Amino acid sequence: LPLHLATAVLSWVADWKVPGTVLVFLPGWQEISICTTLINKQPKLRSVYEVVPLHSTVPPGEQQRALSRAEGGRRKLIL
Repeated sequence: LPLHLATAVLSWVADWKVPGTVLVFLPGWQEISICTTLINKQPKLRSVYEVVPLHSTVPPGEQQRALSRAEGGRRKLIL
C-alpha cells in the first residue's frame, strides 16, 4: 500500500468518534519514518494522533510509549 494511501485512510479514521488506538503495520524503519513525516505535515492528522514509532531500533524507553494512553484527548497511532 503506498504510504500516501495509508495517510488517506488515517485521515478517514480520524473522523470517527470512537476512541481507541490505531495500529499500522509497516515493513521497516524507512516506511515508519516516511509515514511519520507525512502525518506530521498534515495539521489534521498531527492534531488527532499521537504518533508512536515502534521498531527494534527505537530505544526501550520510547517503545514503552506504545503501552501508555495518548495525551491531550488525542488518539494513539502506533507505526
